[in-house]
Amino acid sequence: MSAEKQFEILYDHYKDSFAYIQEYLKRREKLFIYILIVIFLQFLQIYSSEQSAGALNVFLEKQFNFSFILSKEFVNILLWFFLFSISLRYFQINILISRQYNYIHSIEDKLCEKSEDKNFIRREGREYLKNYAYLSNWAHIIYTWVFPILLLLVAFIKIILSIIIRESPYWNLVISGIFFIAICITSILYLIDIHPKNLPPTERSSGER
Repeated sequence: MSAEKQFEILYDHYKDSFAYIQEYLKRREKLFIYILIVIFLQFLQIYSSEQSAGALNVFLEKQFNFSFILSKEFVNILLWFFLFSISLRYFQINILISRQYNYIHSIEDKLCEKSEDKNFIRREGREYLKNYAYLSNWAHIIYTWVFPILLLLVAFIKIILSIIIRESPYWNLVISGIFFIAICITSILYLIDIHPKNLPPTERSSGER
């Protein structure tokens, strides 16, 4: 295979990989909104469990075109399940975005090696990181530090309030506690994975826009 053909295939692969990342970014934003909605419903449930159950019943009815009448105990478990499953998927996509950007950087290096201009294509690589905007830097901090820590804090406050108010039966609190522990483990593992040790700041992912 000629060098020109290799370059063409590599560049097409670069464009496809970047398109995938844009799709992942859209999914991440949707999941972020979903998590905020679930957190809102959880705290609404503390102050008005009937309203929270009613809101979720209406939402499920619109989604599945079927009338739902869920008890407040079941709604509590369902909200904990939603918070865990959505946050797990959110963290997975965020890590995937980070790794994909590192992969794109390696493709850029290979493209530049095959080109006479060693800075032929650096849109997502060194040139981007060299001029990393303050807003992008702030977004990076939010996605990789602030949000997972806030999620831990919110889940902790919710479980403590549930124990103090004690409106739910014991079995409900136990299941809620299991989901709380799962969220804690997921968030901590995410923080470990997204902040690899001994990685220079200039080599971090540019996935946070």
